[in-house]
Amino acid sequence: LDERSPTDVQAKEELYQQLRGSGTRWWDVKTACDLWTYAFFAPLRTAGPDGLDHVPTTDNVRNALQGRNTRPQLYGEANAASQVHPFFHWPLEFPDVFEHGGFDVVLGNPPWDLVQPEEVSFFGIHEPGIAEMAGARRKAAINKLPETDPQLGRLWESHKRSIEGLSKFGRTSGRFELTAVGKINKYSIFAETARTICGPTGRVGMIVPSGIATDDTTKVFFADLVDRRSLVSLYDFENREKIFPGIDSRIKFCLLTLTGTDRPSLQAEFAFFLYRAEQLQNADRRFVLAPEDFALFNPNTRTCPIFRTRRDAAIAGAMYRRAGVFWKEARGSQPEVNPWGVKFSQMLNMTSDSHLFRTLGELVGDGWQLEENIFVRGEKRYLPLYEAKLFHQYDHRFATFQGVGEQARRGGNARELTVDEKADPEAVVIPRYWVAEEEVIKRLDKQELGNTILDRQTDRQTFRVLANLARSSLSEISRTPPTSGRG
Repeated sequence: LDERSPTDVQAKEELYQQLRGSGTRWWDVKTACDLWTYAFFAPLRTAGPDGLDHVPTTDNVRNALQGRNTRPQLYGEANAASQVHPFFHWPLEFPDVFEHGGFDVVLGNPPWDLVQPEEVSFFGIHEPGIAEMAGARRKAAINKLPETDPQLGRLWESHKRSIEGLSKFGRTSGRFELTAVGKINKYSIFAETARTICGPTGRVGMIVPSGIATDDTTKVFFADLVDRRSLVSLYDFENREKIFPGIDSRIKFCLLTLTGTDRPSLQAEFAFFLYRAEQLQNADRRFVLAPEDFALFNPNTRTCPIFRTRRDAAIAGAMYRRAGVFWKEARGSQPEVNPWGVKFSQMLNMTSDSHLFRTLGELVGDGWQLEENIFVRGEKRYLPLYEAKLFHQYDHRFATFQGVGEQARRGGNARELTVDEKADPEAVVIPRYWVAEEEVIKRLDKQELGNTILDRQTDRQTFRVLANLARSSLSEISRTPPTSGRG
């Protein structure tokens, strides 16, 4: 029917309601859908006074589809739950849309909340005094609610059951096979829903956190978008200029555009670190990636590589094509590629292994001698413990604790090495802590130890060789014009 005027829209709405009420078929299907969904939300309990289980079964759903109301009380509970949560059955609400495969356009700015009970936000509405308490006191007050405020206690338990039901539905219903993993965030399951209800020639436009392309919990979803050529564009913003005044300026979000199955996107366009929408007009800020590029940059996670400019993406692409990746995990029929024989493990934990750490003052006080950045006493050694802050992507001597004050040392605040220090091949990084060599040996076999801990003379020789190679490489790069395509 036409919708050319408000009268047309009203007439169409009235006819739709008449069609719903003219027979029982629509209601039978809705009841069956409600029963199936209610199974994820129904409280697990023993049989009621009637001796029957009050959790829906497949048999109940089949009876409802056939118009047989064999369990009126259970059907009533399912219908009540569908109003409380509420349940929404897309094909029943939009039968004409799904007859043609889905929507032409799906737009959304979904919530960015974890699917878990939030004590502060819940009690901030119902009992601010509890919300303002510190963690341990707040939990103690909540545990006492059955005695101090039974009604609020029941409301809190009902809220937790509702969240638990939503989590169960997300993980086991089959609706969100790619996004309901780890700590489920609502934005990711909204994004998967938007893709599911999009028609074969439709488009999806969503405002979601940029983690949709980079986080571990969404990597499977994002890889599927890339592999199936569903991804059209992703424009990443930082909220520094308060595009959204109500959220923190450090929050990163993106404009995500997807396409339907009959209109695949051969390559997707990206832009990162934007502050304003006008910056998208700068062609240098935008770059394109094809599915094979994701396999080139991040073959293991298939998450999105991040570049500030088109030139950065081109340089990185040239480097990866020339050198390959460090380690490629087995994927499907493709075997593992590990030319360096690398394996990953946590050698030392900064918390649980802290009893093994010694400071410079402690070792000097016990008579140990510092040679470069290794403490020696007789045949025994204490090796430097490198923290991430001490090195950078291309700089193994990025920062040091040498010369910093005691307060800065305790706070873990190292200083960067100066240019003069870096020009000295004998300069070394001084860490906060040292660990006994035998503790390191326990965590490495002898072959690994021999390959990892070189003697100091070999270290110096290796450094000089690498320095000469670096200088020759830099000279070659400086002679190469940028337009030559060399990385």
